[in-house]
Amino acid sequence: MRSVLLMNAGKPECSAARSNAQNLLQPRVMTYLPDSFEPSDGDVICGRGKKCYAHEGNERFRRRVNENLEAYSTAKTKSEKAKIISGIVDQVRQSSSSGGGFVKQDESGRWYEVGDFIAREKTAQLFRDALHEQYRSSSIAKRKRKQKENDKKKEKWKDIAPTVLFENSSRLECPSSRMYRSRKQPTIK
Repeated sequence: MRSVLLMNAGKPECSAARSNAQNLLQPRVMTYLPDSFEPSDGDVICGRGKKCYAHEGNERFRRRVNENLEAYSTAKTKSEKAKIISGIVDQVRQSSSSGGGFVKQDESGRWYEVGDFIAREKTAQLFRDALHEQYRSSSIAKRKRKQKENDKKKEKWKDIAPTVLFENSSRLECPSSRMYRSRKQPTIK
């Protein structure tokens, strides 16, 4: 038997006691699973840590996302991406033999099924993590762009500046910086 508890901002509440401002927020419905529930290989455990990451259902979930990565990255609109995400969430829910799908454990250790919103958010986050290098705003993408710019500047400098090897130095330097540090005349080779 499943029990349903309305949650808003993580706290149980009575629907009669909610204010008008809270009514504007969409409450999250938690569906508690039976006390004897244990996640199957088809369930995705929502949470942090090695237990969640290494669970067979989570590994299958990541494989499903990787299989749909090309379609997601080439999708032109948000609605196309939403359809892909919804398809994956539906696949996970259908493959769950225990009826859980996307599950999470509360503080007391009892399992509950998370709603569509959290399941879709988890799926979308996995896509974003897999495609992080393609987004211009990611720090890794910024670092790579900066490295390319620096490499282009180095190539341009090599083409413009003459290569000068000094008598007392085995490394290459810009002639003007070397002359100011030393009174010795450079030997051009």
